[in-house]
Amino acid sequence: MAAPPVNLAGRIPTTNPDMEPSVPPAFETAPDGAGDGALPADWGGLPLLTLLEGMGDGVWDWDMVSGLEHFSPRLKSIYGYEDCDDLRFAADLDGLTHPDDVPQMQADRQAHWSGQVASYRNEHRVRHKDGRWIWVLTRGLVVARAADGKPLRMVGTHTDITERKHAELALRTTRERLELATRGSNDGLWDWDLVTDKVYYSTRFQQLLGYDGVDVFEEIFSFRSHLHPDDAARVLRHLHAHLRGHRPGFDEEYRLRCRSGDYRWFHGRGLLATGADGQPTRFAGHLTDVTERVNAQATRQVLEERLRDSQKLEAMGNLAGGLAKAFGQVLDTMLEGLARARRELPAPHPALSPLLSVSQAAEHALALVQQIRVFGRRQPQRMAVLDLGVLVGRGVVSARTAAPDGVTVRLSLPPDPLFVLADASQLNQVILNLCTHASLALAGQVGEVHVAVAPATDGAGALLVVHDSGPGTPADVLGRLFEPFFPGSGDGAAGAMAMGLGLAVVHGIVEAHQGRIGVTSVPGQGTRFEVWLPRVADPQPASTTAAPAAPASVVAAPAVAGAARVRHVVYIDDYEAMVYLVTRMLKKRGYRVSAFERAQEALAFIEAHPDDMDLLVTDYNMPGFSGLDVVRRVKLCRPDMPMVITSGHVTPGMLAEALTEGVAQVLSKQDSVEELANVLAQILDALPPRT
Repeated sequence: MAAPPVNLAGRIPTTNPDMEPSVPPAFETAPDGAGDGALPADWGGLPLLTLLEGMGDGVWDWDMVSGLEHFSPRLKSIYGYEDCDDLRFAADLDGLTHPDDVPQMQADRQAHWSGQVASYRNEHRVRHKDGRWIWVLTRGLVVARAADGKPLRMVGTHTDITERKHAELALRTTRERLELATRGSNDGLWDWDLVTDKVYYSTRFQQLLGYDGVDVFEEIFSFRSHLHPDDAARVLRHLHAHLRGHRPGFDEEYRLRCRSGDYRWFHGRGLLATGADGQPTRFAGHLTDVTERVNAQATRQVLEERLRDSQKLEAMGNLAGGLAKAFGQVLDTMLEGLARARRELPAPHPALSPLLSVSQAAEHALALVQQIRVFGRRQPQRMAVLDLGVLVGRGVVSARTAAPDGVTVRLSLPPDPLFVLADASQLNQVILNLCTHASLALAGQVGEVHVAVAPATDGAGALLVVHDSGPGTPADVLGRLFEPFFPGSGDGAAGAMAMGLGLAVVHGIVEAHQGRIGVTSVPGQGTRFEVWLPRVADPQPASTTAAPAAPASVVAAPAVAGAARVRHVVYIDDYEAMVYLVTRMLKKRGYRVSAFERAQEALAFIEAHPDDMDLLVTDYNMPGFSGLDVVRRVKLCRPDMPMVITSGHVTPGMLAEALTEGVAQVLSKQDSVEELANVLAQILDALPPRT
């Protein structure tokens, strides 16, 4: 005999004698033959149904014989449908079930139908009307069976458990991560029981602080006492804020004192747990050693700051060098014109005195331009192999003479010579500037400036050290000492050096020598400058007086009497004033000059008349061509042509490359035009005669 159908109102209706399932009044079809499976508008005031709907459960009733299915409004709303929408188990809900969940759902349902389990229960995903997947808990019960046990009618509920499933997934993920972290990470764990005030520290936690194998670590270690003093206020403030519920978690980086006494950087994360009454019960978290990362970040920050400073100085140097070149050429023109005017005026002429004053002012301006060239690394270098100790010793003699009263300049030199490739005058400027800065840093007090020369610890360089005994340089000034015209604090060393280019010139000279300069300062212990220069091998006795990287002067040979023809010079320079002045000076000395402002035109002329010239003089920096490009082209049509390159900035690298190409001389354009013309005349007069 079939089990009687369950009345959702709590009543058991009379069993149908024909064994047809009896439908509770609440689920009977609507009047007027509207047998479309829709629920009636009047539920008959069923208290059980009302209770289920109020709890958020959707109710369903399935007549498995007729196929008639009824769904409550709440059940339809779970899936995003309206009460008027028609839903069916087989055609709709089963078809909307996630494919991965269908086999288990059907197995659980069949187990109940066959009587293996007392009720049907399954959790699965169903496609919502808006397209997303939601989790539902389906519970059901067969309430009518045929004599052979075949299910005839089934009722049940659907519950939306999406939020619970997501929470379970998050919890499971968190647990898995914690297990992995505990087993495989390098972190130390702690657990502070706030009720008993007992703290558990994992073995790894103790090892991170160097306390491996200590049995009484809890008695030795105190978080507060081991915090670095500079971090304690911040970390404890944030910790208490989390314990009071003002911050969602504890996540800080700080330093802890290890067993060795050294401090290491750690990253601590923790969360507060509360009991059923909402009161905090424990605070647990983990600790990661991040010392290497923090140190790497600090190193990278220093390197980035140095790079920015270098780029800034380079940009300013390029600007300064360009301006100096332009002003230098203008001043050369002015001085040449003034010299010509003074030569052409008779001795008692009243204009000679003002012309002399103007010449002196122009020469002073040219000296300032030379300082700017040094800063911009555009100053020509007369390089020679020098003993740094001897050079510094000579510079200190001048520094002692210029030192203020009460300032003692002390010198320490190594027993053995330290040879460097350097420009003696430029390094002397470095020594004087550093000693001047050190003297001013004493701020009028009695003190000492210590100058020392020593081999560098890397074995590849030589060190020049200048250290004063003054009060030290403020940190905000220290990083900007090499900036040109940096005002500093307005007085003292920084302010005084800003009156000129000061340390900016020092920086430019050192870098032009492929060296490095650093500065450190400790309050109350003065400021220390270290200049590193690359060492070179001990020179041969005959070469110690040579200047291999400088344009050597050519000793004038006696003029060849009865030369077959006038010497012909081809001169190339993109600056028209230089073309005019050099051409005029050479012609006054009796030479024939073909001058060009464009290298292409000069090359076309040379290639057309390769044998009609005695000397090629070309500027190094020109638009589209360098002096070396011109030299290489000329060698193709006239390999034996004597060639000279002029440049406003002669470097060892340029000189070496030029000599490799067969250039006879590399001359500086920073000398006066008249001196340049004299040197060219000496070169021409030294050439063998050509007929």
